[in-house]
Amino acid sequence: WKNNGYNEIIPMDYDACIVHSQSPEDYEWIKTYFLPDFDVGTDDDNYHGQYQIYFDERDTLGNTDRLQTMMEVMEKSRKIIIVVSKHLKAFKLSDILIKETISLKGKSLSDVIIIVVGDISLAEIPRVLHSMFKFGEHVEWKDKDLYKRVFKEKMDEKLQKNDTPLE
Repeated sequence: WKNNGYNEIIPMDYDACIVHSQSPEDYEWIKTYFLPDFDVGTDDDNYHGQYQIYFDERDTLGNTDRLQTMMEVMEKSRKIIIVVSKHLKAFKLSDILIKETISLKGKSLSDVIIIVVGDISLAEIPRVLHSMFKFGEHVEWKDKDLYKRVFKEKMDEKLQKNDTPLE
């Protein structure tokens, strides 16, 4: 919203919100390889990251509507991370959440970060994501030491880009 040259400052609760499939494999990948390096975590976690990251399995209260909660959190996040794996296309809510991401891009959202986990073809990527899936702009995860270091550097760069972490 602009009025007389001033921009409305929208308070952000999270540095990023993760959109992912509900598969056990994706859940374990996020908990094992992503959150420990990037998320500040909770008192129960042994994480050493610097970002406030919303991970729905951990941060959504048990009896709440997951879709509604995710939509609200996405609006209060600086960035949205979409974890693209062979399981994402089968996740029933993926199209809705990705469409919401697209609608928020350029409004309250500063960036969308796409992480590709595993070797997947374009056919395995949800169709609604094809327009955002540009060659070279996504970050790939491979379970080898060199790739892990490159992944961490690229993710730090993308999470910091244009913004500083929330206090």
